[in-house]
Amino acid sequence: MELFDFSLKIVAKGYFMQNEMRKIPGVDKLLVNAYLQKLSDEFGEDLIKFCIRQELADMREDILAGGS
Repeated sequence: MELFDFSLKIVAKGYFMQNEMRKIPGVDKLLVNAYLQKLSDEFGEDLIKFCIRQELADMREDILAGGS
């Protein structure tokens, strides 16, 4: 029974992580935000995209590490 419980926890955690990962928006969806548009105009779209990608990567790492 312990193996079953352990397997169930692994499956549930995988499902949770998959769902959490799907909640992370794409770069293009974030770039339509008025504030990010203003930053993009001021500092350049390439820099803002880079920063967004870095933040999204950090969010993914947090999810994979067990946080949310």
